[in-house]
Amino acid sequence: MGKRLRSRIYIGWWMNLLTSMLTGFSQAFAMQGASALFNPISEEFNLSRAGASATSGITAISNGVGFLLGGWLSDRYDPKRVIMSGTMITSLSLLMLGASPNPQVYFALWGVSAFGVSLGYTVAVDALVTNWFRRRRGAAFSVRFAVIGLVSSLTLPILNWLISTRGWRISVAAWGGVLLASMLTLSKFLIGGGPEDHGLLPDGSPIDGEGPDKDAQPPEAALNMKRIFRTRAYWILTASFILYNTIFQGINIHIIPSLIDMGIDPITAGNLLALTTLSMIPSRLLSGFIADKIKPGQIRFVMSASLLIWSSSIFAYLLMPKIAGVYVFLILWGFGSGAYIPLDLIIRSRFFGRETFGRQQGLSSMMSAPFTLFAPIYTGWMYDTTGSYATPFTIFSLLTLMSALTICLASPPKKTAS
Repeated sequence: MGKRLRSRIYIGWWMNLLTSMLTGFSQAFAMQGASALFNPISEEFNLSRAGASATSGITAISNGVGFLLGGWLSDRYDPKRVIMSGTMITSLSLLMLGASPNPQVYFALWGVSAFGVSLGYTVAVDALVTNWFRRRRGAAFSVRFAVIGLVSSLTLPILNWLISTRGWRISVAAWGGVLLASMLTLSKFLIGGGPEDHGLLPDGSPIDGEGPDKDAQPPEAALNMKRIFRTRAYWILTASFILYNTIFQGINIHIIPSLIDMGIDPITAGNLLALTTLSMIPSRLLSGFIADKIKPGQIRFVMSASLLIWSSSIFAYLLMPKIAGVYVFLILWGFGSGAYIPLDLIIRSRFFGRETFGRQQGLSSMMSAPFTLFAPIYTGWMYDTTGSYATPFTIFSLLTLMSALTICLASPPKKTAS
C-alpha cells in the first residue's frame, strides 16, 4: 500500500480540478480553435472550405488512435503517465505547428497535436476520475466538464484576439508553450495508482476507518470486455456516441465561417462561439448531479432529453437565420451537447464498471473516427457546391433526433439493472 494521503479536501478533487483546467485549455484550441483558424488557414494556404475542413477530419483520425491507445494504457498502467505523455506530445507539436511552411506539414502537425490531446486529456482523465470517485462520480464528472467549459469560454476570446492581432503562427506557439510549462505542475500534483493504493476508498474515506463512503457505495458492475460486447446497451451507447461525434464535428468547425458569412466580423464571431462553451456549464453541472440521484437505467432518458435540445438548436438556426437565431442556436447548442458527454461516461461506468472503463470507452471513440473524418469535409463540400449550409445542417439535426430516440433502448445489463 502506498503512502497515506491526508488532506482536508480529498486529493481526488484537486486532481480533477487541475486536469479539467488543462483539458479546457487544450481542447479550446483543438476543438473550437479549429473554427477560429479556419479562415486564416484557408487564406494563407489557398484552400477551399472542403480542403480546410480536412483539419477536423485529421482530428477525427488522431482522436480515434489516441482514444483507443489512451484507454488501453490507462487500464493497463496508470492514467498519470498517459496524461503526462499526452501533454508533452501536444505542447511540442503546437510549438512546431507555428512554423509550418505548407499545408501538408500543417495538417500533419495538427494531427499529432490532436493525438496528444486525445491521448492525455480525454479517456485517460475520465479513467482517473472513474477510479478516484464512485458515490460522487456524477458530481465529479459534472465539475470536470463544467470547469472545461468555463476555461474554454474564457480562453477562446483570448485565442481569437491573438489570431486576429498577432497571427495564427504566434498563437499556436503560445498555446504550446503554456502547455509545456504546465508539466511541472502536473508532475507535482497528479498521484499515481488508485485510491486503494493510498489507503483510501473512492470518494476519500479511509479503508480502515469510518466515513460516509464506507457504507454508501452504489452497486457497480465489473464486466470484462467479452461480456460487455455481448450486451445490447454497449452497442446502442456506441452508436449514439458515434452519431454525437459525427454531428458535433460536422457542424462545429463551420460555425465561425457561417457567422462570418452573415456579416459578423471574425473577432465577434469567435466571441459568440465562446457562448456555446459557456452554455455547457449549467447543463454539465445539472446532468451529473441528477445522474448521482437516479438509478443507472434512468440516465438514458436524461441523455435523450439533452439530444432533443441539441437537435432543436440546429432547427432554430435554420429557421431563424438572423442574429436572434444565432443566440438561440449557440445557447441551445451548448446546453444540449454539453450534458451528453458526462452522462455517457457516467452511464458506462455504472453499467460496465471501472476495471475496463478505459478500453471500452476508447474502443467506442475509435469506432467514431471514420464518421467524424468525413462529416466536416462533407459539410464543406456541400457549402462549396450549393453556397449554403442548409442541407448538411438539416441532415445533422435529423440524425440528432434519431439518436435521442434510440438511446432510450439502452437498458442496463442484468448485473446492473438495479
